[in-house]
Amino acid sequence: NYRKLNYKFLKANEAQKQKFMENFKQLIDDKKGTLVFMDEMKSKLHPRKGYQWTRESKPFVKTNCSHKGTFVAGGVAPDKGKVYSITEEKFNSNIFINFLRLLLSSIRGKIFLIRDNHPIHCSKKVKEFLSKHRRIKMIPLPKYSPELNPKENFWNYLRKKFLNNKLFKSVEEMAEAILKFIKSIPKKVVKSVCSYEYLIREKPKNF
Repeated sequence: NYRKLNYKFLKANEAQKQKFMENFKQLIDDKKGTLVFMDEMKSKLHPRKGYQWTRESKPFVKTNCSHKGTFVAGGVAPDKGKVYSITEEKFNSNIFINFLRLLLSSIRGKIFLIRDNHPIHCSKKVKEFLSKHRRIKMIPLPKYSPELNPKENFWNYLRKKFLNNKLFKSVEEMAEAILKFIKSIPKKVVKSVCSYEYLIREKPKNF
């Protein structure tokens, strides 16, 4: 079979991943709040190459070779089909706190936030903020385990359906267009793309 390769993270701890999934299943059974998976993505002005239908033997995508870009801090609540996103030119503790404020203003009750192990997520500023906002409970993913985060599937969808082969004139134009596209995605599509059923049914494959 002619297949695209996936990553196998050599530093991943399989025992920790299995433990996370066991705890996750328990969380799904017991949770009394909103489950949100979050992650960050950087998109550069230099376009990503993707596939497209064409009559040309060698199609091209225009580029200015600019490596300026925008960060998208995003969360998804698969059960509700809702997406929470902010864009900035960089990512730091203040930006992450702004994202947390967005969650607090958008969601009632307890928030279970599943996130990766980026140092910013555990910075002193973030810990101080969380100490004052107990509605958010942070749940870390095992290291080197992006396949356990359905938000990664959302980024793949965003790239495939919108960002690939697309040229923007400026970072501001790109950031605005990304948020506009995200808001246009129907809830049923978000639920399908970001479903976490595979975490409940079986041990996920490497990302």
